This record gives sequence, C-alpha cells and structure tokens, in this order.
Amino acid sequence: MAVEESWAHYYLDEMDAAWLYRALAKTERDAKRRAIFENLAKVEDEHVERWKALFHEHGGEAPAHSPSLRSRMLADRKSTRLNSSHVSESRMP
Repeated sequence: MAVEESWAHYYLDEMDAAWLYRALAKTERDAKRRAIFENLAKVEDEHVERWKALFHEHGGEAPAHSPSLRSRMLADRKSTRLNSSHVSESRMP
C-alpha cells in the first residue's frame, strides 16, 4: 500500500492540534485547565508519531508543519480574551 494523499491532511491536523493545545496551556492561568491542555497535547503527539510511522512504513515522509492560520487565530484569541477579561474584571466594583 502506498502513502495515501489524505494522510498528509490528517497528519497536519494532528500537528495543529498539538500546537494549539500547547499554546493554550501557555496562556492558561488555572493550573487544572493548563494540565488538561498539556495532556491533550501529549495525546496529539502520540497521534503524530503514529502518522509518522505510517508514512515511514509505506515509504513516505511526513510533510513539514507550520501552525495553520486557524490555530494561530484561536491561540491568539484565547490570549487576547484572557488579557482583556482580566482588565474588565479589575474595573468591576
């Protein structure tokens, strides 16, 4: 069986998810939620490794990854929302 075209899409989705969970963990103030994001990133890393193995087993190479625009925007939105909600809460009586 040769490397299927769709595998690259699945692999990059897993890479994006791992990147996003790490970005969310970095900005999360709550330790329990941060741990959840970190654990989710580890799970996605396991998926990434499985996809890499599949590529290798079938004579292919996993494609290069850079975070998608969607993932970068979601990470940025979370960071911005945290910062702005902190300002809003501090102004509340």
